[in-house]
Amino acid sequence: MTDRPYTDADLRDQAVGLLQCISSPPTLDDVKQWLPAWIPSIRTEDSGREATWGGILDAAEMQTAADQINTLIEGAADTSAWAVRLGADALKPSTEHEIAIEAGRPIARIHFAFEPDMPEDMRTGLVKVSASPSIAPWRAEANRPTRAKTATATYSR
Repeated sequence: MTDRPYTDADLRDQAVGLLQCISSPPTLDDVKQWLPAWIPSIRTEDSGREATWGGILDAAEMQTAADQINTLIEGAADTSAWAVRLGADALKPSTEHEIAIEAGRPIARIHFAFEPDMPEDMRTGLVKVSASPSIAPWRAEANRPTRAKTATATYSR
């Protein structure tokens, strides 16, 4: 027992609840407000107004895009508890390391978080080992993406 009337788990539970409160999904109007921003896939050093949502879409197309973005947000997983546990363990999520498991469609996705000072080759090695057919109940396919940091696997029984 500690000298305080609560546990680390109690603190984490409260942090999750607070994070969920401040992470509420934006309204459709909020989404539309952000749409004038640059479109990353077509932005270049020389791009001008044409590289913004408002520069390439009319009002109806803007509404359609806003609806689609809102649908993606509404379907997003609540990762608050995961984020709090990562922070408590001082781990940083990787945007470059993941394993996607597919059976004609995505059925699972494994994301990784690492100690900030972990070397890149060790991170990539852990992802590769995790995707290894001898360890996982699914087999890794030969059609892996060109980035060695990401693995794609197909589920088989």
